[in-house]
Amino acid sequence: MPVKMKLRVRIFLVLTVAFLFVVSFKILEPELKDHGLHRETRDFQDYYDFAEDGRVSKDKYGKELDPIQHITSGSIRQNSLVEKHSKSELIAELIKKYKVNLNHKIKGSPWEIAASWVTSRRIHPEEAPEMGAILNALATRPIMAADVGFKGTQLKMTLVLEGNQKAVFKPKWYDRDYVVVGTPYSGADRHNGEIAAFHLIRLLGLNRAPLVVGRTVNLQKEILPVSSTKLKSTFFQRDNNTCFYGQCLYCKSEEDGVCADGEMLEGAVVLWLPRKWTFYKKHRSPWQRTYKEGKVARWEYDDTYCDTVRAVAPYDSGPRLLDLLDAVVVDYLIGNADRHHYETFANATDSMIIMLDNAKSFGNYYHDEKSILTPIKQCCLLRRTTWDRLQLLKDEVLSNVLRGILEADPLAPILIEPHLKALDRRLEHILQELHLCVEQKSEQKVFV
Repeated sequence: MPVKMKLRVRIFLVLTVAFLFVVSFKILEPELKDHGLHRETRDFQDYYDFAEDGRVSKDKYGKELDPIQHITSGSIRQNSLVEKHSKSELIAELIKKYKVNLNHKIKGSPWEIAASWVTSRRIHPEEAPEMGAILNALATRPIMAADVGFKGTQLKMTLVLEGNQKAVFKPKWYDRDYVVVGTPYSGADRHNGEIAAFHLIRLLGLNRAPLVVGRTVNLQKEILPVSSTKLKSTFFQRDNNTCFYGQCLYCKSEEDGVCADGEMLEGAVVLWLPRKWTFYKKHRSPWQRTYKEGKVARWEYDDTYCDTVRAVAPYDSGPRLLDLLDAVVVDYLIGNADRHHYETFANATDSMIIMLDNAKSFGNYYHDEKSILTPIKQCCLLRRTTWDRLQLLKDEVLSNVLRGILEADPLAPILIEPHLKALDRRLEHILQELHLCVEQKSEQKVFV
């Protein structure tokens, strides 16, 4: 056979084989993609099967699984398919897990149950249906006594509820859409901020804030008849509204008072911790502001300041610094730039930082106070569990879930939409800062 003919035959055969290969691939491509997708999503489906018939997800050994824990663990945390295909299910499951049922019935005292929960590292458990009953008791139990607030700069009342349970009442100063302007720590307490912050801290898995619920009280019928002489002496009338100014650092006269709508006053009721856990040790925050115009603190100009902090007790060992950085995450999300001190339990060497007084929050949804994030920027450190939870709540999951949780409060709606949107925006800022830390150091050094 001539050489030219052999060459043509070879070229023809090569082209034929190539053509058959391409055709075969195109025919099998959908099946291959389906197979690949199945392999990528197999683990996710094992852990997070939200069947319409209500079946519970189980592992290969038949053990029931918590879908939220598995979404935030191992390779599933990195699986973009989880984010893409399960966002609505995730939101629904988180709301189901964290939204309290105020109609839940319990046997025995709600106060004793709440007291039994407290340990040196938590105020309440991650999940407890009894919480609904306890919050309902806070919102409805008769008020047996009322007195001026205990210390502090903000107006509040101390209440004793039926069953001899102490609580703190923080009154409403502002409507939900009021925007607080000025310094990062301007304005009075926001009662709705206290409520929202409590549930946000729960949602972040921190569980370090005392229980809080909204309540409307009748000052004339529920408070004055049982009030102390000291509290009663601060009541007055303004434009047919009942008002009081109580006792605090800035509570001096009627000019400093808060007024009800007629006789009815909204507020946040905060559960007093049990006697064993009421002895606090107060600590100055290393990142405290000077509160003096024109004078800056060292942390505001020294980018290596965290190294100085980490060299001294109690930040050189133990959980204290990590607790403080968890608090930074919360404070940036809620816009609280006023945590100049923090408290721990005096009788526990491993005490958590107790997330008290979160009402200087949700004041200005237009403004993000970036200085609150300084400790995270300087330390480049965070608990991996906190990081995982933040990852879980990104892409507007946070606002959607918190909205659903807050619907259960007696004073709902607690937050207006701009505040919820601000939460999502601020969460992205936190994640961005931590991504920069990982680029500068490593994931292993940043998340512990």
